[in-house]
Amino acid sequence: NFKNPRNEIELIIIFVLNIKRIDVYLSFDRILNQKELELIKKLIKRRIKKEPIQYITNLSEFYGIEYFVNENVLIPRPETETLIELAIKKLKKVKNPRILDIGTGSGCIAITMAIENKDYKVMGIDVSDNAIKIANKNKNKYNLNNVEFFNMNILNQTPNESFDLIISNPPYISKSEFPNLMEDVRDYEPKIALTDYSDGLVFYRRYSKIAKIILK
Repeated sequence: NFKNPRNEIELIIIFVLNIKRIDVYLSFDRILNQKELELIKKLIKRRIKKEPIQYITNLSEFYGIEYFVNENVLIPRPETETLIELAIKKLKKVKNPRILDIGTGSGCIAITMAIENKDYKVMGIDVSDNAIKIANKNKNKYNLNNVEFFNMNILNQTPNESFDLIISNPPYISKSEFPNLMEDVRDYEPKIALTDYSDGLVFYRRYSKIAKIILK
């Protein structure tokens, strides 16, 4: 009862054998050894329990870029790529813009912006120490020097500098809606990145309050 079983088993095989997708077909007659088979079976059992494939392989793609992810950060969504497109469009006429990414998680938004334009100076913040570690891991993978990450709770702290643009994908699921989420999301992704434990609007109220202070 999985939507894309063929795709998912390919991703598991690619991960276990450390090969490219094309090699799955080029090496179709390769015999797997016992150790490889056991690991594949182990990962399949994890997926059957609805653990997201991205956490199993520690890999997620966002805006055509690969990111390391685990259970400490939200899995990047294709829908969030729209934020990148809108931000780039808004910053076309701004010289050397300073960007703030609130709730950076894996760093996918901040890092993607930094990769897209070397003139962007991006600051990513998150309340989670583990998320900041992962964001830095992803930053180091791409050798970027125009993005930095800091631990900060935006609900009771405010950056002491100003920015040309604030970009964010905050926790917006209400406490009442949370139990109805898909198992993959509800049981595995970090709750703190999904819900504000209230009506889903806590972060938006905070942004509307501090935006006039920290936006140029």
